Amino acid sequence: MHSALWRALRARLADPAFIALWGIVLVAAVLRLASLDVIEFKGDEAGHLVRALQIVEGHRLPLVGSQASVGIAKPPMMSVLMAIPLLFGRDPRLASGFIALLNVGAVAGCFLLVRRYYGLRAAAVAGVLFAVNPWAVVFSRKVFTADVLAPFLVLYLYALHAAVVDGARRGWLLAVLALGIALSVTFSPLPLALVLLASIVACGRRVRWGYLLAGGGLTLLVFMPYLYAERGLLLNLASLLGSAGHTSASASPGASALQAATWLHSGRNIGSLAGASFAAFAPAHSPLRGLDGLAALLFAAGVVGVVAMAVEAWLRPAKRSMASRYALLALWLVASLGVVSLGIVPVETQYLVILYPAGFVAMALVVDRGWTGLDALRRGHPTGWRLAQLGLGALLVAVVLWQAYCVFYLYGFVAGHDTAGGYGVPLRSWLAIRNLVRREAAATGVDEVWAIVDGTDVGYEQTPAILNYLLGADLRVTFLGQGGNESLLLPAGRPALYLLTRTVPPEVQAMLSRVGAQERATLPASPGGVPARVLFAPERPVQELRLLIPVPAGESVLDSGLVFLGYGWPAGVRPGDTVRLATYWSLRDTPAAERWVAHSLFIHLLGADGVTVTQHDGLGLPERYWQPGLMLVQWFELQLPATMPVGDYTLLTGMYRLSDVSANHVLDQAGAPAGDSIRLGPVHVGG
Repeated sequence: MHSALWRALRARLADPAFIALWGIVLVAAVLRLASLDVIEFKGDEAGHLVRALQIVEGHRLPLVGSQASVGIAKPPMMSVLMAIPLLFGRDPRLASGFIALLNVGAVAGCFLLVRRYYGLRAAAVAGVLFAVNPWAVVFSRKVFTADVLAPFLVLYLYALHAAVVDGARRGWLLAVLALGIALSVTFSPLPLALVLLASIVACGRRVRWGYLLAGGGLTLLVFMPYLYAERGLLLNLASLLGSAGHTSASASPGASALQAATWLHSGRNIGSLAGASFAAFAPAHSPLRGLDGLAALLFAAGVVGVVAMAVEAWLRPAKRSMASRYALLALWLVASLGVVSLGIVPVETQYLVILYPAGFVAMALVVDRGWTGLDALRRGHPTGWRLAQLGLGALLVAVVLWQAYCVFYLYGFVAGHDTAGGYGVPLRSWLAIRNLVRREAAATGVDEVWAIVDGTDVGYEQTPAILNYLLGADLRVTFLGQGGNESLLLPAGRPALYLLTRTVPPEVQAMLSRVGAQERATLPASPGGVPARVLFAPERPVQELRLLIPVPAGESVLDSGLVFLGYGWPAGVRPGDTVRLATYWSLRDTPAAERWVAHSLFIHLLGADGVTVTQHDGLGLPERYWQPGLMLVQWFELQLPATMPVGDYTLLTGMYRLSDVSANHVLDQAGAPAGDSIRLGPVHVGG
């Protein structure tokens, strides 16, 4: 028995198809799983993981996914898929590794598909081109909807072949289900529905309607939560299609689509990911970039070639059996490029990932046909035949090695260069900030961090979204400075840990010093990274902090739960100056009716006649962070007219609701409304 197993194993190891498959899988895995700490990680990626956490930790299925670029919500399948790696931990590298493995499976599936229907040589070429292509690798590691499409598209292409070529009943079910799952991730594969419709029409009586309807039923089941949540979806889609002509009129989407498709299959323009450091990105300036042009030419030849092969096979009875195979590929490529060229959405590279794997299969078929064509030289010109084959093989190997090199070069490049406007800040920089904050929080015994970064909205702004996800497992994170309104929470009755990833104005830095905040750790600015500072301020009694208020004003209580404590008007203010006015607030219990309403503070500078000279509105602390006991300093920037008279002025402050611009009332001691503003001053504007 053991000898039989050994013979079977030896036979398998000697099988060229087995060797080619596992060699290609190994290459694909190395390229996709290497350097997971330098993956792109932006707000969109963090958002996908946050929605997946609702499944893993909240045990509830999101009904919709992220917002599509066309203005409607995507289905939630991306969240479902990302919940799988999150079962093992929140580290984004786990999610990235999971996506990478799915895409390694896509490469293997592409090889097996082509091996079955087009031959081993074509399978080897298609598989290796898919495995090493730089854009295919880039779009196989991010936590992004386009990056999880390839496995389902490979399955869809196989199912179409099984149904149309083999007449397999299960092929119809699998084709509908695979396309349905891809569409439940994102809408970009919608043009590929045309391939299924054309297959149904072409096959006629050979269609297995029971299996087709079963696949449709399973797909409908997948979409049910989304369709329930988006009951107005058809109206939205109708509106979108109605605007297609207007969108496409502003550009040349057909040429853009073809260019993007060429990039995706050749590695061209990979230097765009270098962003601000493009001049230093060596592959973009190397003479070897001509190999990218060769791959681009091969893709163009592949698109034209499969169309020609389909026509040839249909016209020649001896090749009629191959007609349906070539037709599937040709229709896949033409439909994808044609629909994207309509300009319904802006042409972006990720939308044409739907060309995978058909584009690589088409390229492989052209190479295979060229290789076969060289056999005509074998008898009459054996030397020329060998040289031609060696030349073709050498060119293919050169393209493969060059593209693999570009992938590894890209990993090293983004780790040490500023790629703003391209790849962006890699994950490793965000992980460094996370680790820094975690370490200092553990050392100081603080379970909350007050962050001053670019933005405050964890749903739409990049830095808050990323840090909220990375730190949220261990710490409560409060983001200060909403809408560009500088603000600072003070350590009133609680110690404070501050995270700063941007430069703060002098008055904010001065206030940090006044409350005793000491710098504990820093991440210096570096190419490709985000600088960060972590400061710690020990707990201070509220009354002690109130002594820091330049002009105390007692307590004016607003019905929103905020209490005005005082202000600070800078000395030596002159007409034409930009004044940084500090206002001091504390928070009490916020009524339920005010909890989910957006608010704004206001400051008006009034002249002696009661006319507003200048004003500023805004609120630096988002309502979701309001907690009783917090003490807030907010700065208002007032631009004084150069022509205003010298003299004394009055300040007017208060709060209003943004939903209906209704004022929040100032309450008297009995809790009854006593006005809608607080009058302060006088303040002096000198000569």
